[in-house]
Amino acid sequence: MIVWFGNLQNGHTYSVDVLDAYHHDFDDYKQARTLFDGILDGTIIPEGDLVGKDTDILRNAIGLQSISDLGYNILDYGATLPIDEDGYKYAKEIYERYKDNPPTGDIRSLWDNDQKLVYFPNIDLSHATSIAGSTSASLFMNCYNLKVIPPLNLTGKVSLTYMMQGVRSLKRVDSIGDIQPTGLTNGIYSAYSLEYVGKIDTSECTTFWGFLGNSFSLKRVEEVDVSKVTTWGSSGSTTWPGNAPVLEYLLIKNMFKLPSQTAHNFTNAPKWGINSEENPDARQSLVDSLLTYSYVRVNDPDELGTADTTCTITLSANSYAQLTASEIEAITAKGYTLTHP
Repeated sequence: MIVWFGNLQNGHTYSVDVLDAYHHDFDDYKQARTLFDGILDGTIIPEGDLVGKDTDILRNAIGLQSISDLGYNILDYGATLPIDEDGYKYAKEIYERYKDNPPTGDIRSLWDNDQKLVYFPNIDLSHATSIAGSTSASLFMNCYNLKVIPPLNLTGKVSLTYMMQGVRSLKRVDSIGDIQPTGLTNGIYSAYSLEYVGKIDTSECTTFWGFLGNSFSLKRVEEVDVSKVTTWGSSGSTTWPGNAPVLEYLLIKNMFKLPSQTAHNFTNAPKWGINSEENPDARQSLVDSLLTYSYVRVNDPDELGTADTTCTITLSANSYAQLTASEIEAITAKGYTLTHP
């Protein structure tokens, strides 16, 4: 189909053959960016003054020519089309307020429970000293309509408990910066739409209670370090993650360094290690977690700094089936007993 639209460059109107690229369910930003870039570099030619019925749809698809006005391209980080104009305008207000005057000190109450927040702008958060940690106020807690955040530039060693509890619409958490969270209780919790979590430096974290819990859409977690985690859940539970039914790729490093960790249950991630078109390296994340990057718990007291202790790991039957006999033998030799229901 031919879609006519205007007022994107010097008031000109353009005609573009976009076939079925743009509609209200369109979720592939790359085609939108190709068209948008073509307009700006002149390869898409003005056609006159015709404006058709699809003007608003296409304007939204392209992102109001303002996708960079929030300090980054929201379409790169999970925004779907059409763009929410009210959400965009609110984000622009936040960006304009803080882009040259970044927030400092305690920012826990700035946006928690903010239902107008749909797109979070790319502003400097590195000067904040208190980000999360309170059940009454934490950075994005219960922002039910929050869909997109850029890579955050948080710094320091502070608690991020409850920081993203209840972010029901968020699809991606690419990075939270150089911060080393000391606690992640419900740090990302009940994020029902979350599909992707980038590498988070959890090497100083002691609690994963609720972290990534109820992540019903989560498919990939790039990397977590569990070397200091002592609390996985309530009442001494050693089941983590909780309720991740479609999680395929999960890379865990330093499992399980602490000799007190003698058991762990991964059955709430029944697809861990099962390759898919989207995550063709999922099995490798399972092998690397259990074998390549796991601690030697027997016959090497220098690594644990203590006497031999074994750890029983329970996988789903499907995850267990991804491992070869030689891999299971090698994992067992490091002091782990693998079981499955």
